[in-house]
Amino acid sequence: MEKEMSSALSKLESKICEHKVISDSLLKEILSKLNKQKLERIKERIKPVLDYMKENFNLTEEEENAFTFRVYNYFFQKKADDIYVDVELANIQMLSEIFDNVGIPISFKRSLLIGYLIEDYASTEYIKDALSIVHQAKKQRVSLIISGAPGIGKTLLACHLLWAYLILNDYKNTKSVRFYSYYNLEKNFLDKKFIVVDDFNLMPKDKIRDLIYKVYDNDILAVLTTNLSDLEFLNMFKNELRVLRRIGEKFRWLFLSH
Repeated sequence: MEKEMSSALSKLESKICEHKVISDSLLKEILSKLNKQKLERIKERIKPVLDYMKENFNLTEEEENAFTFRVYNYFFQKKADDIYVDVELANIQMLSEIFDNVGIPISFKRSLLIGYLIEDYASTEYIKDALSIVHQAKKQRVSLIISGAPGIGKTLLACHLLWAYLILNDYKNTKSVRFYSYYNLEKNFLDKKFIVVDDFNLMPKDKIRDLIYKVYDNDILAVLTTNLSDLEFLNMFKNELRVLRRIGEKFRWLFLSH
């Protein structure tokens, strides 16, 4: 099971590292398949979706063009009904509201929604791999600690895992799911089934200990992110065997690298 989780993580990590920005190859593909007039015509047809994204997330021209290409490539070439545009807008608005409700920060919500839209960002593949990781974590009844250098994509990965958890639960009981940063973790989160705690190692040591005990004792699925390695973090509790035992039994470390 851990091997399956590790394989899914590697695929997901690779996609996050490669597609943080729109690739030059995607832009060249867009320009080769869509002349300016065709691009503008398609933009007019999907105007409600584009307007929503531009108003709420300040799309760049490249992101706008890439999304337009996705719609053209997947739907208009297949002669899909224009009702798709209304459905797509409803889906994006629903996801945006859910991400707000569970506390995902605006910058990461933007990344998730643009990823949902843009073909080369491969959101469907992200979710496929994220679903595998969350499924394995639930099956093994373990939580995850994502470790890696600053800016490598730990928080974005955690957000995708949160999204995957929502999908596995059909977007039900969203009140039991929450994204926290290290500075706003609630004292009592025992009503939660799935939590993310970003940069959790920056919390005071007593709060880290309390977090570990509560996750362990209440069978909460937690995804914690940290810039520390496993040895650096475990060294904080080198003289506390009960804490170390709980970490060893409940948590699995996922290491991100370039």
